[in-house]
Amino acid sequence: MENIQEFLFSYPPHQISFVIGFLVMATSTSLFPSNNDLNMVVAGSLAALGHGNIVLTTIFASIGMIIGESLVFLVGQYFGIKIYNLPFVKKLMPPERYNRIGKMVVRIPLRLILSIRFTPIIRPITYLAFGSFRPGYKLFIKYHAPVAILYCTFVITISYFLSTLITTFINDYKEWVFAALLLVWLLIIKELSRAIRKEAHLETGA
Repeated sequence: MENIQEFLFSYPPHQISFVIGFLVMATSTSLFPSNNDLNMVVAGSLAALGHGNIVLTTIFASIGMIIGESLVFLVGQYFGIKIYNLPFVKKLMPPERYNRIGKMVVRIPLRLILSIRFTPIIRPITYLAFGSFRPGYKLFIKYHAPVAILYCTFVITISYFLSTLITTFINDYKEWVFAALLLVWLLIIKELSRAIRKEAHLETGA
């Protein structure tokens, strides 16, 4: 018991990357556009630098991911159809993709969960679509929880061991890294704005 307490409280209060990881993962997984993979890389790197315990960081980040994505699924279960009928949402997810998700929910839910896991930017809206077909939360969490835990553990662990390389690169090229991230977000916002303007133009024309 003393060993467990020593392990859990081996870092001072300000070194709580696992708590930050939980909060960041729980919120970022619920938002669109979302790229919580980057958050996991940062969490692993912070743990390697001594700002938290790698095991606790992984556990809390995994719990945050499961909770955040479960909330998105549940929102989809109750409001998914209404959300999907919004014009800009249909632009992001065409009917053929939406219908394909519906077929996968019934026939191959595990493959659907795995495919969603590797589409980080549109992951939340895909979980909304998943929930809109109302397969039941038990079916969702049965496949989602182990996949989320394995994926989170893998990304954070790799980031932990490669943190020296990552932090060195960011320190040497931080301006370029920031510019690249800003450019990606601007492109996403531009595409969303263009889609909204196009839909508004079509409605006006009609």
